[in-house]
Amino acid sequence: MSAAGTFAWMSPECIRNSEFSTKSDVWSFGVLLWECLTGELPYKGFDQMQVAFGIATSKYSLPIPSTCPDEFAQLMTNCWKALPDERPTFSDLLEQINQIIERSYMQSNEDSYQSLQKDWRLEIQDMFNELKEKEQEIRDREQAMYERSLEQNHQRLQLEKWEQQLHEREMHIVELELKLLMAANNQERLNHQTPKIQERSGRFMRSLLKGHSTTSANA
Repeated sequence: MSAAGTFAWMSPECIRNSEFSTKSDVWSFGVLLWECLTGELPYKGFDQMQVAFGIATSKYSLPIPSTCPDEFAQLMTNCWKALPDERPTFSDLLEQINQIIERSYMQSNEDSYQSLQKDWRLEIQDMFNELKEKEQEIRDREQAMYERSLEQNHQRLQLEKWEQQLHEREMHIVELELKLLMAANNQERLNHQTPKIQERSGRFMRSLLKGHSTTSANA
């Protein structure tokens, strides 16, 4: 039994919270009963961490063969109730097992029982394979979602980078426009402050010359 690890025999509350009680033992008894009836290891071929997570989250449950007697199927189902308080006591289990013995379900010959176990193992293996395929599909979908998320994140970063570059170009254009506007204002201010030189008419020089000539004649 220990070859496949111990999680397969543990109840969900034991795995999640390390809560051990007689009700968690009832769960383990149901797994042992399943193992004895089918001759198969629970969750054979599964990764033990995967088994622990599946049981703890109630995603895993051991498959009960379709031809398993109803009394055994119901007994195991009761042992695997999610709520510990809903599981039977060991006294209840003993009473149910004695009733099954009285009905002589297992009085068939050894060969027929081994043949039945063989059929059960094949059915269980098919169920396990189906479970593995479903889990692989889930992992593939999760991987695809993860890759899409990475791609979307990459696109978002590219968009943010493009927006930043666009903003920087816009700011550069605004800066150039401000410089041009300031240069134009400065030039206009200089034009207003520069004094204009008035042209002289020439009459002043002619009057000076005329006065000089008159003075010379009187002399």
